[in-house]
Amino acid sequence: ILLLLFSAIISKGQDSAKYVGWSLKIFEQLKSNDYQGVVEQIDTSGRQSNLDSARLGTAWRNLLKRAGKIKTMEDTIYTHQPTYDIVVLRVQFEEKKMDIKTIFSAKGTLKGIFFLPADTREKYVNPPYYSPETFEESNTEVVNGKFRLKAILTIPKKQGKHPVIILVHGSGPNDKDESVGATKIFRDMAVGLAAQGIAVLRYEKRTRAYAAEMRHTKAIITPEEETITDAVAAIECIKSDPRLDTNRIYFAGHSMGAYLLPKIASRSSKVKGLIMLSPQARPLEDLLVEQTNFVIGLDPAKAADKKHLSDSLQLAAQKVKSLKASDKTDSVKIMGLAPAYWIYLNEYDAFTHASNAKIPMLFIYGGRDYQISSKDEDIWKAKMKTTKQATFKRYSDLNHFYIKGKGKSTPEEYIHSGNVDESVIKDISSWMNADAVK
Repeated sequence: ILLLLFSAIISKGQDSAKYVGWSLKIFEQLKSNDYQGVVEQIDTSGRQSNLDSARLGTAWRNLLKRAGKIKTMEDTIYTHQPTYDIVVLRVQFEEKKMDIKTIFSAKGTLKGIFFLPADTREKYVNPPYYSPETFEESNTEVVNGKFRLKAILTIPKKQGKHPVIILVHGSGPNDKDESVGATKIFRDMAVGLAAQGIAVLRYEKRTRAYAAEMRHTKAIITPEEETITDAVAAIECIKSDPRLDTNRIYFAGHSMGAYLLPKIASRSSKVKGLIMLSPQARPLEDLLVEQTNFVIGLDPAKAADKKHLSDSLQLAAQKVKSLKASDKTDSVKIMGLAPAYWIYLNEYDAFTHASNAKIPMLFIYGGRDYQISSKDEDIWKAKMKTTKQATFKRYSDLNHFYIKGKGKSTPEEYIHSGNVDESVIKDISSWMNADAVK
């Protein structure tokens, strides 16, 4: 039951003990039926609250009627986000487990209360190198024509102009953190690199921010509209910020985003270097078939039952390879993408663009990555062997999200919380520092 919506306000470095203690006090007030005491604490500035003691009392009594008497307090969970702070009290009632969630603003005021079924999914956790005292974050936008993409700029607090990395997403409608399951690799990179003295811009991908419009538009959508032009527009977002060294603008792309970086770099002379996080080297359709076969093979007992899926993807991959320029206006999707998208990739030569870029490039691969394998790394190494601009780093125990583990990486691994390994963060920083003195 949503009792009160809260306004999103930028929040930095709040005291977790203060908010946990405050939330526990509210819980005790609810238990003792002091509903008026709770309501009086809620900050209603900026919006009219329709919550009064009578409504809160009704909601609490209805909760007890459904869930039964309170048995134990199982956990207190504090989360700091760029725009707010949250405390969740996980309570075991007789019949079910519930979350009592309190929301706090950057001004240190109570903005809302939720009574919700307990969310026991594993949550993202801050990395060990998270040091909020070393950086600050501000909300901004990447503007590209009519598209306005919400963004976060993470900047070191120490004085001076800072180099900046613009993060470019991989496949799919990603958020600004590139969240998958309990992982947020772009957030990890932003806070980790900021602690190393490097500013980071991350933004909402257009296919997420304008999901409905992108789905229903009759316009042709290719990687240009999905990724490339927005990444170029991101340079405009930062180039006038006096805290940033605009002579040291880097792009870091992940997976498909990395594959497209050479094309992005060709659109601006402001790009100082590229950080290629697991770029593919083989056609996307072949990778999709390979990844599907890998996942099917994880359960040999059911592999035969799923062979039809592999066969159908193989046929679809062949159809992609046979597409002609005249098929660009065809609306029938192949493997979830329009023919125009596939034709763009068929015609795109990442290797030529990379060779022509004549800027430093750092290639990073995880040894446990089943999505982009050593085959792709070997192809890139062969293609870049004539240039001294390319540096390759491989981490034997990291997966596609640069999270440390053992044995085979699987899709289920992303459900669990994990963070980009600090060695990757430090190696990127070292590479950029070395590039600065060349």
